[in-house]
Amino acid sequence: MLEKKLLHHLLPFLDLDDRIHLGATSRFFKQVIFDANAPWSGQSLLFPPNDNRISDSVATYFMKSIPRSFAVTKLQLVGLPLTDTAILGLLDRFAHALEHIELILSPHQLSNLCDHLEAFSYNLALLQSQNGIPHLFGEYANEVHEAKQRVATILEAKETTTSDEYSLSRLLSRFGLPTELDDPPFERLAIANIRCQVQDSLIKSDRVRRSDLESMNMAVTRARSFVAYLAGHDVGWAINRASGCKIDFRQFKCEKCGSEYLAVDASGSPICTGTCAIDLTMNRHVKRKSALDDTFALYEPDSKHHHSVPSSSSSSR
Repeated sequence: MLEKKLLHHLLPFLDLDDRIHLGATSRFFKQVIFDANAPWSGQSLLFPPNDNRISDSVATYFMKSIPRSFAVTKLQLVGLPLTDTAILGLLDRFAHALEHIELILSPHQLSNLCDHLEAFSYNLALLQSQNGIPHLFGEYANEVHEAKQRVATILEAKETTTSDEYSLSRLLSRFGLPTELDDPPFERLAIANIRCQVQDSLIKSDRVRRSDLESMNMAVTRARSFVAYLAGHDVGWAINRASGCKIDFRQFKCEKCGSEYLAVDASGSPICTGTCAIDLTMNRHVKRKSALDDTFALYEPDSKHHHSVPSSSSSSR
């Protein structure tokens, strides 16, 4: 049997699926992989992107299996069918150690998560103003209804029609709450890539409702504000490096209209949701097929399972 120290050196080279399968082979490997910090030290908890197998039960398994420590520094949630409960549970488990987080969620998922981050932020601000002990994500998740009731007055007064990054600061100041947390849950966070993932069916459509684009932009902007606040940034200042914000939100702008890329497609390609995004395919320089071509494409063989046939001109040579 290999020594544990040697296994701890080799395990970081295995991807997530391989670690799970290896841990299921025996009690020894399960203990080596999940009951120690070493296999995860400096590594990322990288859930495979766009993998429908990563359900709430899988996420719960990792929450219970991996020791609560500072070993897992990166969390990637990209196109996964997770509920709010599972995402909050993962944040509760790893928020204190995270240095890098990838949140590429559907507009519906991100909007729902924003509602929880908002209520959680106001609860932490209220507790700090009362010299109370700050809650963790898990404590909030266990009493969501009560937590929202405590800050109901603030939630009812929020500016629902604006997506600018200062709306959080204005609301906190209005109720005499701190614009900076003394004990933030994301104490080590340095990189936060937050985007909406747009379905291919929407990308292929000829026109997209402007209200959909505005909703996506608002969800991403809100999420960044709450994440910055929960990472200890003073939201009374702009959320950028020039104002002292330590978080890199990976902001890239569209070369055509100057708007930021706030959305991606299933493959991770950036999509502009700004002024030139009425037709989402415009900025990706994708030549649209006719509806008839799209229909025939359904019956074309998969390129992965057949070899290309050389053209007549090349074969004649």
